Parts: sequence; C-alpha cells; structure tokens
Amino acid sequence: MSPNDSARASIGEGIDESHDAWGWFVALGIALIILGVVSIAGEVTATLITVLTFGWLLLLGSVLALIQAFRVRNWSGFFLYFLSALLRGVTGYLLIRYPFTAEVSLTLILASFFLVGGIFRTVASATLGFPRWGWAVLSGLVSVALGVVRRRAARPPGRWLARQGIAEDTGL
Repeated sequence: MSPNDSARASIGEGIDESHDAWGWFVALGIALIILGVVSIAGEVTATLITVLTFGWLLLLGSVLALIQAFRVRNWSGFFLYFLSALLRGVTGYLLIRYPFTAEVSLTLILASFFLVGGIFRTVASATLGFPRWGWAVLSGLVSVALGVVRRRAARPPGRWLARQGIAEDTGL
C-alpha cells in the first residue's frame, strides 16, 4: 500500500465521519446565524460585551504573564516580559473601567488595521501575481473600503465594532 492510498483512505474515513454528523453541523450553522442576527440587532450591547470581554481577557493574560515573569526572573528578558504584562494589565483595566471610550479607540484601531492590511494585501497580491491573485486584490480593496467607511462614518464611532468583526473575515 502506497502512502497516497493510505492518505486517501484516511481522508475517506474523515469524510464518512463528517457525513454521519451532518445534523451537528446544521445545528451549529443555525446557532451561529441566530447569534449573528442577535449581535447585529443589538449592536450597542454586542459592542459593549466585546469590549468588556477583551478587557477581562487582557487582565487575565496580564496576571498569568506576571506570574510567569516572576517564575523566570533570572531570564535576561525579565524586564521586558514584566513591562509587557504590566501594560497588558493597565490596558485591560482601562477597557473595563471606560468601555464606551474604549469602544471608540478599538474601532479606530480596527479601522487602521483594515486600511493597512488591505493596502498591504492589495499591493502584495498585485506585485507577486500568484495564481488567482485577483481575488486577493479584491479582498484587500474590500478591507480598505471598510477601513475608510469606518473612519469617515457619520454614526458614533464605536457602534460598528461587533458588526465589522462579523462582516469582515479576511484574516487580519
């Protein structure tokens, strides 16, 4: 039996298992659609929850990084690791303490990521010219457009954070 036959058999078994569990995939798809509709309908609440979750994750990550920093205090990079943990903690605290100001800041950072990432993707795809490069250029242009729209929108700046995260899935 060649390696290719073994790989084909393994892939075939995986496909058979996926076919057996199709009901779970349908249920997951329906749940994600419902969650997306609820998030878009309650964009202010979804944005607030996103900011608070991000803040708590940063705070938790800071505590874990501080513990790790003190466990490896003899390491030459201790000070940078310690400083990174402190800045992460301060950022998490500020996101939790001032969520409505933080949503504006995060939205502007997200718009900057869209702009920079989209410009880079567009230029790199057009320059490298790999197969089907047009789709990558289109993806980059969509990212640039979302960044520009977000930056120039007449609505209050923070209200689109959750919606942009749902709408833009180009792999930032």
